[in-house]
Amino acid sequence: MKKWAAFLAAALLLSLLTACLAQSGQEEEGMRLWFTTPSAQQKIQVSPALASCPHEGQETVSGLLSALLSGPPPDSELATPIPAGTRVVGWRLEDGVLNVEMTDAYAALGGIDLTLADYCLTLTLTQLPGVEGVRITVSGAGQSFQNRRVLRAEDVVLHNEEEQTEENF
Repeated sequence: MKKWAAFLAAALLLSLLTACLAQSGQEEEGMRLWFTTPSAQQKIQVSPALASCPHEGQETVSGLLSALLSGPPPDSELATPIPAGTRVVGWRLEDGVLNVEMTDAYAALGGIDLTLADYCLTLTLTQLPGVEGVRITVSGAGQSFQNRRVLRAEDVVLHNEEEQTEENF
């Protein structure tokens, strides 16, 4: 019963997250880094949970990962959902899926915090040519992190469907 309740809670949180994502910077050119907003940090569910900021570094897997792990610009209200001390062990691109292996600090995440971190990585990395999906695993974290599904940017709804009008169809 607990597993079913946890699954329902996670599904509800994911649907709230995806319905409330910010579209900040979607019209701008260049790579974007995705982070959490103050509302996500405070668990407020009626405003955007994620937002992006411009990336001015190398537009490579290593460059984007390094920038994400460094955190958002200090003058922004954004925060990183990735735990301090997390490092990238390695990555490889196979058939459009970028497999990223993190250190065990990432395994401390769970629930909505894990979802937020996963999608910050996914939304950032799928901007790269040839990266259609992201699979995040954790070095030494056991079976639960070794068989994770592939995450895709199109899995995330970047607008509230209730705000659409007939002109959008």
